[in-house]
Amino acid sequence: MDTLTWPTLEERWDICETYLKDKGATDQSKTSFDAFIDRELRHCIYEHFNININIGVDLTRSFKVSCTNVTIQKPVCLNNDIDIAIPEKIQANATLCRLLRSSLVSPVYLTLAFDYNGKHEECNNMLLCYIPIMTGSKISLPHITHNICDDGYFVLGGSEKCIVHQEKKIDREILVRNKKCQYYIPTNHVVWWLEEEDDGNILMKSKIGSCDLAILFANAISNDRNIQLDQIFPTQVREKTELWLQKSSHEKLHKFRSVFPKQTSITIQHLFQSNDPHWLTHLLYMSKSLAEKINTYDRDHLGFKRVEAVSELLLCVARKSIKRVVTSFQKKILNFIEKYPNKSILRGISRALDSRIVTEAFFYSLGTGNWPSSNGRTGFRTGVCQQRSNYNFSSVLSQARRVKTGDEKRSIIPQREVRGEHFGYLCGYDTSEGKSCGINKHLATLTTISVEFRKEIIVQIIEEKDYLNETIDLRKKFLIFVNGALHAQAPNKNMLINLKNEMKQYKRMGVIDRGVSISYNYDRLNIRSDAGRLLRPLFILKNLAAHLRTTTFRADFDALMKGGIIEYVDTMEEESLIVAPDFTHESFMGASHCELHPSLMLSMNTNANNPFCNHNQGPRLTYQNAMQKQAQSEVVPNYKDLGYSRSHYLLYGQKPLCNTKLGGMEGMPQGSGINCITAIMPYDGHNQEDSICISKGFIDRGGFRTLDYKTFVYSGSEKIGKDIINQPYCRTNRKLFQHCDDDGLPTPGHQLKKNDIILAKETGCEEEPEDTSVKAKDKQGVVDKVIIGTGKRRRKGEGEASYKINISTYEMRIPEVGDKFASRHAQKGILAYIVPEADLPFVPCGPNAGVKPDIIMSPHAIPTRMTIGQLIEALGGKLAAVSGKIQDATAFSHKSVQQLGKEMKAYGFSKYSDQILIDGKTGEMMTDCNIFMGPVYYQRLRHMVGDKLHARLPGGPRSVLTRQPPPGKNSNGGHRLGEMESVAIVGNGAAMTHKALWRQSDPSVWARCKSCGLYNEKKREECRHCKSHDIECVEIPYCMKLLQQELLQCGILVK
Repeated sequence: MDTLTWPTLEERWDICETYLKDKGATDQSKTSFDAFIDRELRHCIYEHFNININIGVDLTRSFKVSCTNVTIQKPVCLNNDIDIAIPEKIQANATLCRLLRSSLVSPVYLTLAFDYNGKHEECNNMLLCYIPIMTGSKISLPHITHNICDDGYFVLGGSEKCIVHQEKKIDREILVRNKKCQYYIPTNHVVWWLEEEDDGNILMKSKIGSCDLAILFANAISNDRNIQLDQIFPTQVREKTELWLQKSSHEKLHKFRSVFPKQTSITIQHLFQSNDPHWLTHLLYMSKSLAEKINTYDRDHLGFKRVEAVSELLLCVARKSIKRVVTSFQKKILNFIEKYPNKSILRGISRALDSRIVTEAFFYSLGTGNWPSSNGRTGFRTGVCQQRSNYNFSSVLSQARRVKTGDEKRSIIPQREVRGEHFGYLCGYDTSEGKSCGINKHLATLTTISVEFRKEIIVQIIEEKDYLNETIDLRKKFLIFVNGALHAQAPNKNMLINLKNEMKQYKRMGVIDRGVSISYNYDRLNIRSDAGRLLRPLFILKNLAAHLRTTTFRADFDALMKGGIIEYVDTMEEESLIVAPDFTHESFMGASHCELHPSLMLSMNTNANNPFCNHNQGPRLTYQNAMQKQAQSEVVPNYKDLGYSRSHYLLYGQKPLCNTKLGGMEGMPQGSGINCITAIMPYDGHNQEDSICISKGFIDRGGFRTLDYKTFVYSGSEKIGKDIINQPYCRTNRKLFQHCDDDGLPTPGHQLKKNDIILAKETGCEEEPEDTSVKAKDKQGVVDKVIIGTGKRRRKGEGEASYKINISTYEMRIPEVGDKFASRHAQKGILAYIVPEADLPFVPCGPNAGVKPDIIMSPHAIPTRMTIGQLIEALGGKLAAVSGKIQDATAFSHKSVQQLGKEMKAYGFSKYSDQILIDGKTGEMMTDCNIFMGPVYYQRLRHMVGDKLHARLPGGPRSVLTRQPPPGKNSNGGHRLGEMESVAIVGNGAAMTHKALWRQSDPSVWARCKSCGLYNEKKREECRHCKSHDIECVEIPYCMKLLQQELLQCGILVK
């Protein structure tokens, strides 16, 4: 193996790049949704639409209903409020739905077969529901994408919705914890478990009661179910079984029904939903596991967790709603038969099947995020589906690959920890800050989620192997489990390993799903094909070596996967493997697998937006991932078609001079920031703490100019037009209508101010018409385009004519003092001073003579935060600028500082990029120290002082109750001075300032009685309560007086 030429880091990354270009970042969601549409939804419908009952007075007539076919048609646009005619030639897609504020759905039709009165009838094309469709799934193709995560979401009412993956405990697995043993099947509504007593006996328990497990074994022996007493463990249960064998079947059933009162016989059907004999053997093994503590589990281990993807979550909604539909359908059709016994049953079907139930269930869950529980019981979860966070590319990417792994309200540390088995599956640095820290995790770069694969195929393959034992002997080893259930046993270790190798070969050839897990540990073979396991790809070294000896290596992920050179593994399977981190590592010779690339341990956001991140502290990566979601993005090609309420796009964005391999890939944003010449030095005290100084010339040349693009949306049936200015009930200043045409809509190209009318309209009521014209407010700017659509409002009867209007405006935002900026190393800074071009220091001589810094940042920001990666980026950016080659900044694979310094020296620069500058104000050379200066990629964040700056006039609105200004900038309200601000002002000796502030809020003057402490009108000389004349005039906040009065109502007098 040493003589082989192994793939280089560049070739290994090319493999990953082919995967990302082909699959994108949302492949796990699209694959799961395709499985839901193609298989899970159909099985759910077939399972529930299976009615077989006896009807009539004497219950002698049979009535059967079954579903014979399910058809899911192409997507359509479903208008929620106003029907707008769409030509048939136009295909429904996400862009059209956003424009019309409609939903992207597909109708689901059923074919139902009826057997009644000896007749067999079928009813075709019965509408069951409209199901929301995920963009980018097979049924929605073709779908045009503009980046690698421009799909994998739903469109409901014009809004984009994204499902967040949810973590849950593993099911279909023997779980032993303390004195309990459980095997949970998701579709089983009976909750039961085994529990060990202090004397060693094992009980079968439910929420209702308990009984001896030996009752089941005694009943099986009595019915000749091929169970031997020596197979029953522990001995206490064996002894109990012998005792129960001597008792009557009636006595056994009576005790058994104390646990399961609805059962009429002793059977395992309701425990495992099957009467197959192997389940009895499985129950015997559960008893042995509990007694010998074999299958103990760690609830925080990733192998004992599953991730509910789109398919499993949508299936929860489908099961609950379809069950309601079937119940309603059965009730209505039986009523029809009873009322009209001689009529054809097909006449009553159209009214019996209510298509609104399932449709509204999907719309409610996706619209609100409230989700039914996964076990089918009462209760629901919140936040499962969220509004798509579409401020920039990073926020969309983060949401698409997020996994919610616990309850943020509970202070349970283990669920938040970074564990060893997370490596390669979940990123340890990409998580939320605050109370959600460790709860919202993110998938690693190439991690995906398994989908359900039929275990019957695997069981059939195992049963065809003639070298396995015909019966299972629990006293011996070499057991074989499929999805946690005991199915077979090998005669010896070699045969078990032989079966493992054959199953792995089937997996690599594609005979069974490539996401199936095959793990060999403790002389047991565990095969799992369930959904929700996290998978990651690895090189198979034996197959890779054979491939390199015979064929020219080609970096194609799909071809290598089909050739058996790369395979998916999960956490449990990886624990039985030896994985080398690299082809040159000391553990390589004894390894069975190898990592594809060292940077794949990071999430896609961390990998793409954190250059040289292996030189920074872990918390810095977490802060940068959060800050990246606030950065203003590059102008996307379809920004005019998105129809978002507000978007910020950076004009004149540049590609980073130091970029990661993932960040520079096609489909990733390339212009979300600017390469700024950054000098690390103090500047007249302007850049203390987190403040930065920016060159005025840099801003004048277009640095960090932003396009603020906004969309105003209206949907209604009011009368639209400019005629309202001539009506006596017009309450708006007529000058504010100057930018509106006669149709009441603004003229494209005109500049709207905050108080200008953006839509002139009035209520259509003839009796009391009212001016309801809308001001631009935060939608101010130049009118870009106006789109209007007409249709009928969806109501019973004719429906009134209505409008859908989209008005897009834009304005350019120039950086000003108070705006926020940040590098890609979480070095955020507020613009404190815009430096005139002539006052900036500059390089006196050398290859870059005359160069001035664009940004001056404080040197105190580096030692405290230890962002060494930013220093290396400045060095690498300078090398990229002089050499004309983009420098690789990918974690664990970039050039060292020594290599960068050596190349810099070859171009005539200082080894570490420091140089002497001349002060632009005095003209003197700054000889005290060399200044470190180089290009650093900076981004402008969404926090702009223009959006937060707010002043209020004294005559503004006030609350009727408290006489204080209302909160919020949009309400022209006041600024909140809370308890902490108040104490800070007084504590700094500014009591007069404090008094002046509340005088602007709610001042009031009262005549206070010194005797009783109550308030009177300020001109009153006698207290109206106690008739005392000892009165003083006081000036207090009105809210203080109100508080005292409210306490007085409670019987508390405050003097």
